[in-house]
Amino acid sequence: MRRSITLLFVTLLVLAMVSPARAAAGDLDTAFDGDGVAGVTFSSSSTSNAVVVQGNGKIILAGAAGDDFGLARLDLTGALDPTFGSGGTKTTDFRGHVDVASDAALTSSKLIVVGTSRDSTTGETTFAVARYRNGGKLDHTFDGDGKVVTDFGDHFDGATAVAVQADDKIVVGGYVDLTAQEDFGLARYNTDGSLDTTFDGDGLVTTDFVGDDDQIAKLSIQSDGKIVAVGFANDATGTRMAVARYNTDGSLDTTFAGDGLATTTFAGSVSTFGWAVAIQSDGKIVVAGENGGSPGGDQVIVRYDAAGNLDPTFSGDGKKSIDFGGTDVAYGVAIQADGKIVAAGPTPCCGSHPKVALARYLPA
Repeated sequence: MRRSITLLFVTLLVLAMVSPARAAAGDLDTAFDGDGVAGVTFSSSSTSNAVVVQGNGKIILAGAAGDDFGLARLDLTGALDPTFGSGGTKTTDFRGHVDVASDAALTSSKLIVVGTSRDSTTGETTFAVARYRNGGKLDHTFDGDGKVVTDFGDHFDGATAVAVQADDKIVVGGYVDLTAQEDFGLARYNTDGSLDTTFDGDGLVTTDFVGDDDQIAKLSIQSDGKIVAVGFANDATGTRMAVARYNTDGSLDTTFAGDGLATTTFAGSVSTFGWAVAIQSDGKIVVAGENGGSPGGDQVIVRYDAAGNLDPTFSGDGKKSIDFGGTDVAYGVAIQADGKIVAAGPTPCCGSHPKVALARYLPA
């Protein structure tokens, strides 16, 4: 299953979660592009799947521009930043075929963008990683040209998530199709773009949950360096929210749920997906996503304690769903300084046009 977030949604998510209010709390900030909403178009097929906010408040969007990675940077007013790329936008081609960026992260001084690259000759797909300098130029100290593709030895791999460690090593997650099924796939890179062989011996890790398709959607690094990967895992009964926690050497952390793996579903549902993750200061793990149902589906939040158990202090059983009146989903989640949980995603409710559904949950 491949899903992308439209450019408009990502822009609205930034505004809802990071822009200061200039009128009543919750209003769109009209100092941003005049009405609080800004859009960027590369071509008729341009999309954005990721957003990061720099320390200076500038906003970077990453996705696809035609058949290439597409990046754009907006300044504080919502205008394209002319100091980035060419007039505020940047495209990157890997191997002459279709490349799509899925996630982005900032190191101490660089921008990392990850996604999927398709080989123009074989049609096979691989992890694709690019590192950029502040002005949008590829960083040639990263594997010689700023770009890396990584093949797990099968036919179809794709990177969907990235997180940066405190030492600036880069952890990339996604899916790996090794045995006619997709498994969680992780790769860790040194700062020069080489695979980190201290990570499971070759820099690559694959994880199968129950012998069916599994995929990472997002990653987060705990304060102790352990890696948390969230997404979904399929089994004979349907699709479950899936969480895996890894030690710093790439091995599964067996102090988490007994074997390093946890899955969660909701009663009466055959499909629950984890699309985003945030880690609280007390080590509890918050996963946001969607719970499929009929009709439509609901935005969901699941909270695990540090040992990988559902946290009963959250909604009584560790699970919470909310129905906005349509097919609802959370693609982003964040923890406020006061511990409140904010989740956002699209919903078709409340009129003829899609909306952004933003919910805030009390932490206890």
